[in-house]
Amino acid sequence: MPSPGWERYDVCRKCEAPAGEACLNLRRNKPTTRAHPGRRRVKLPYVPPREKGGYTDHGRFFGMLTRMVEAAGRRVRHADVSELAALVAIQDDLEQAIRDGIAGLREDGYSWKSIGEGLTPPVSGQAVYMRYGKPKAEKAS
Repeated sequence: MPSPGWERYDVCRKCEAPAGEACLNLRRNKPTTRAHPGRRRVKLPYVPPREKGGYTDHGRFFGMLTRMVEAAGRRVRHADVSELAALVAIQDDLEQAIRDGIAGLREDGYSWKSIGEGLTPPVSGQAVYMRYGKPKAEKAS
């Protein structure tokens, strides 16, 4: 069984330790706590974080995001104007994220009407198209 934390390492060229195993101290022939210099790391596949055996659902994620934005608003109350500009920039990023999400839903086959009905409060498909369907006009500088 591989030692914990060593799964990221490839075969060691110096002590010939197999991939996923600890390097060996060449004098004592015992496992070391650090890898030999030059031992290559292996890129592991991404594994989403788990909590109590399950994955974080979208509702909890968006709840966290909402709390963070609200906290940012409270912090800006007692800050400088530059922090207000940063908060407004978040608004632009959020607008783009909404546009990206709607574009993805449209690619998956959702109609403008079904997207509008999913919003709170529900709006017509035409209203969703008018706001998010057309390319965003560039700001004049």
